[in-house]
Amino acid sequence: MNNKLFRPVIAAAALLSLLSSPAWAKPVISAELEASPDSVSTKCPATIHFKGKIKSTTGGIVKYQFFRNDGGKGPIESVNFSAPGTKAISTTWQIGQSYTGWEAVRILSPVVAESNKAKFTLKCTGTGGHGPGPDGDLRKALRM
Repeated sequence: MNNKLFRPVIAAAALLSLLSSPAWAKPVISAELEASPDSVSTKCPATIHFKGKIKSTTGGIVKYQFFRNDGGKGPIESVNFSAPGTKAISTTWQIGQSYTGWEAVRILSPVVAESNKAKFTLKCTGTGGHGPGPDGDLRKALRM
């Protein structure tokens, strides 16, 4: 048996094994988000709470940003994973009129990904002394 023929095969197998190891693999990062409450009738302004999680298959810093259907964006935030796992995230949105919308999370690095859209419906039943009336028209809310 000629060992010279098997050396390149063994070297290629070792290199392939090294390159496919978790240390070289791109991390898999995902995010989930839910609105609470997802449907409510209450006095306005009202606060919708968003709670979720980011999962990572590797350790390291993950940068993310909340964004909304109205174009609003939160600050860029980060979580540090010392090992693979899950981290809790949250934010709030105060709204002064009846509104149906959503908020989501965008992973910015080390990979780009987006969560589901956490949808909600807010129906204002009156004002708590701040913000527009139930129909969302600030001019009507200020008339006496």
